[in-house]
Amino acid sequence: MRNVNLLFVISLAFAVTVRCQNATRGNPVPPPEKVWLGGTFFWTVDSPSNFSSRIGRPALVYQWYSSIPLDMTGNVGYLRGKVLDSPFPRGPKGSADRGVLLFTIEPFGGLATVDLKAIADIVSVCARLNDFGVDVLLRFAHEMNGDWYPWGIQPVAYKSVFASLATAIHANTTSTAMVWSPNVGTEYPFSVVSKAVNGTADFTAMDTNGDGVVNNNDDPYEPWWPGDEHVDWVGMSLYWLGGTANFGNNAIPYTRFLYNSLHGLNPQTGNGTVVPDFYTKYVVGRNKPFVLAETGALYAPSKTGPKELDIKRGMWTQMVTAPALDLLPMMKAVVLYENDVNVSGVAGVIDYSVTIKPDLRAAFVADLNFTRFQWGR
Repeated sequence: MRNVNLLFVISLAFAVTVRCQNATRGNPVPPPEKVWLGGTFFWTVDSPSNFSSRIGRPALVYQWYSSIPLDMTGNVGYLRGKVLDSPFPRGPKGSADRGVLLFTIEPFGGLATVDLKAIADIVSVCARLNDFGVDVLLRFAHEMNGDWYPWGIQPVAYKSVFASLATAIHANTTSTAMVWSPNVGTEYPFSVVSKAVNGTADFTAMDTNGDGVVNNNDDPYEPWWPGDEHVDWVGMSLYWLGGTANFGNNAIPYTRFLYNSLHGLNPQTGNGTVVPDFYTKYVVGRNKPFVLAETGALYAPSKTGPKELDIKRGMWTQMVTAPALDLLPMMKAVVLYENDVNVSGVAGVIDYSVTIKPDLRAAFVADLNFTRFQWGR
């Protein structure tokens, strides 16, 4: 998400030595016909157990953000206490399924800082989590197709670093999956023309139609695709921000906003292709499970407009109801953004949460199709 600083320093004095080639590695996925539900929140004030108690079932997936390099000398108990001994949820009794951490790595120092040592540290963290009974979806340098992060609009370096990290993860962890997760591309390049510098290898890669300009006629995803062998899950950040005409204002989400956006259609009408069909090309076409890694509906308390419940219900019914899940059968995880944040271009604090306020929570739980999701114990 743009301009949201969620840095958590992971302390690992108990770092694991990178192990030999692993012949038993598995890609964590929910059972057939099931989906994972979870949340993103500030771990200093919230927890998996709190989130689960709010919705009345033990949800299995939670998101954690970390910058690099990982701090190997700080408070050893922080990661252990917050993730490993929280207690972190477990899969249903009698199953081999486990709790899942959507582990988002943010290289704020730039992609050049993701060297061999940084990769080894990331692998060590994931290996330790796996050893402690937590599956990991490793989302590296998300929203790389936007220009708001230091690692953005650098497809050449991004693909190289992603591939190196994926190779190490696949060789040295037992249950960690690599997640490739751009920002939704319907507003690409997120300005009239891209900030990519003409004459560079990155510009050439991003100028997918070869017309000498990087703009909304170019592919917002393909320049960053690192290769099928390096990607286990496909993800996306997709928020309702009021729509193009009402950006930053309170507005009811378009009826099929989520579906249309994932399929590259006009988000409002569903008529006409505005960008390539992300879901068909990268999820269905490459047979990759899909995680809606960051999602929510903008509500600005300081502004007028529709009621908060109507706005947020208009979004969550597109992802947690039976009809919504039927439309996107390969969407295997939904991670709600349960925070108040500042958004670039929007005045005041924005609230995306749906389980904090009692009235919203009651409506969300009423609409949530519990039978379609996998719950823990």
